[in-house]
Amino acid sequence: MVWVEGGSFEMGDAKGLSNERPAHIVQLRSFSIARYEVTQLLWMQVMGSNPSFFKNCDNCPVEEVTPAQIDSFIARLNSLTGKKYRLPTEAEWEYAALGGR
Repeated sequence: MVWVEGGSFEMGDAKGLSNERPAHIVQLRSFSIARYEVTQLLWMQVMGSNPSFFKNCDNCPVEEVTPAQIDSFIARLNSLTGKKYRLPTEAEWEYAALGGR
């Protein structure tokens, strides 16, 4: 996990698609986010199966998963670790992808 210091940034695009307008300032609290996507190996360890189309690549991201499967994965991961993992919000993901700026 990578710690991202909270802050604010402009999200959206004044000239973008209708769901990107208007550009606006978003304020975020500090949060942690995974450095990499969930790997096929981690998914296998938590779920016991691999739904990916492109298999035999433990370090590749898991793919071909449904929202319901993701919810189940997170619930099991939380149960196994005693932690409270969740998906990042769109704003958190974008802010982290921009390097927290």
